[in-house]
Amino acid sequence: MIERAGEVYILAHSAKLGERPFHAWAPIPPGAVLVTDAAVDAQQVTLFEAAGIRVQVV
Repeated sequence: MIERAGEVYILAHSAKLGERPFHAWAPIPPGAVLVTDAAVDAQQVTLFEAAGIRVQVV
């Protein structure tokens, strides 16, 4: 579905970002938008943005 989508949005709680054993179902493609909460670690935001993933904090 990600390959066919015009835009990709991922909604994830900040506590799950960069942690294990939370398994990824598919790689997040560059240009996707990650929507997460305000408790997100700034370093995690930097890593996603460096990979070409936009981060929207709500």
